[in-house]
Amino acid sequence: ILYENQTNTKNFICIELEGVLSNANAFGTKVFLFEADSQKIIASREMNGGTAYLSQNDKKLIFGIEPDRSYRAEVHFPSGEIVELNNMSAAGTYSISEFSSPQKEIRWFFYHSWRSIRSFDFWLMIFQWILLIGVVIAIFYFILRKYLIRQTEEKLREEYLLRLEEKNDVLKEKNEEIKKLFEEFKFTQSQLVLSEKMASLGRLVAGVAHELNNPISFIYANVHQLSKYIRKIDDALKSKTDLKDVDELFKEIDELIEETQKGSQAVKELVQNLRRFSHLDSAEWQRVDVHNGLETSLMILKPEIKKGVSIQKDYGEIPRVECHPGQINQVFLNILTNAVQAIDEKGIVSIVTRKSGDKIEIEISDNGKGINKENIANIFDPFYSTKAVGEGTGLGLSISLTIIKNHNGNIEVESKSGQGTKFIISLPIHQKSKGK
Repeated sequence: ILYENQTNTKNFICIELEGVLSNANAFGTKVFLFEADSQKIIASREMNGGTAYLSQNDKKLIFGIEPDRSYRAEVHFPSGEIVELNNMSAAGTYSISEFSSPQKEIRWFFYHSWRSIRSFDFWLMIFQWILLIGVVIAIFYFILRKYLIRQTEEKLREEYLLRLEEKNDVLKEKNEEIKKLFEEFKFTQSQLVLSEKMASLGRLVAGVAHELNNPISFIYANVHQLSKYIRKIDDALKSKTDLKDVDELFKEIDELIEETQKGSQAVKELVQNLRRFSHLDSAEWQRVDVHNGLETSLMILKPEIKKGVSIQKDYGEIPRVECHPGQINQVFLNILTNAVQAIDEKGIVSIVTRKSGDKIEIEISDNGKGINKENIANIFDPFYSTKAVGEGTGLGLSISLTIIKNHNGNIEVESKSGQGTKFIISLPIHQKSKGK
């Protein structure tokens, strides 16, 4: 009835609590009501969530009183502060604060703070807040880190792709340059090989001319003499005289024909050797006897062999080798030429062949000038030569090494200055992978 009839408040006093700093809900606040000029408590209320009627939700305490009397009240706050209200009468609403002055508020604040700091609950709360803040910061950090990493990765990926495209363009340009240089190199190489072949051709022509000179001169002289005999026989037959002389002329003609055949056979053998050396009629892989190639190379080199130079041969029993005969003969000619030219006046060029496992070895040595130790590493370099200017192209050994490598073989060299040089050529008997 009291709360439904708020208009009839003449028999009540309302105390409204304001500024309760020690407790947000003012719980624990006690109010004692006295008659004026009396210490006798006539009523009391406490804010504890279950008394002082429903008005406690508004921090209000209501007391029923007798009208026409004067009252006083003491308000005991949770902080221990006691505030008095005097001259209270019915139908009045009285507001009261926990602290009556700012100084008291400040003093209570520091006191309360000190008590809080000294309490376990305070530090537990601080720890919980720190933990909560740490968790929030950690979550934020990981989210931000993940975002930054993603952004950085995307940026780096874009930069990488951009640089990759730039590098790819550069590589394309370099590749085109390399292709162009390679084509120029191939052309230059072909020219150099042609130059070396022309030099070999010069030696070949000189050797052929020397070897052909004697039999052709002999054949020419015999044919000239034969024509004279034929005219004599013709004259004798026409005059029918001196028939005995005709019989003698026929005998001489037979001798001339026989000698001419021998000269022709020598020319034929020379041509066959040349064909074996160059193998112009075949550029395919063949199984050949390297001894024939060595003999043909020596025949071509014969005009350059000095009188004081002797050729010693120690041919072993070796099988036929699968190779390009013309190229291998070119190697023999180049190395034998160097061996002969390394001897000034008198000396020996030795040729030894032997079988070693699934390979054969051709050893060509001389006791000539030899090669200095510091120059051995350079002898297979293109254009490197120890000969005087104009006496060589410097490509013979370089081309020879290339040919042997293309045959899956190898060339080893041993030399001492003033004692001579030894070249050991190794070639596989059977070609597993045939070079170009």
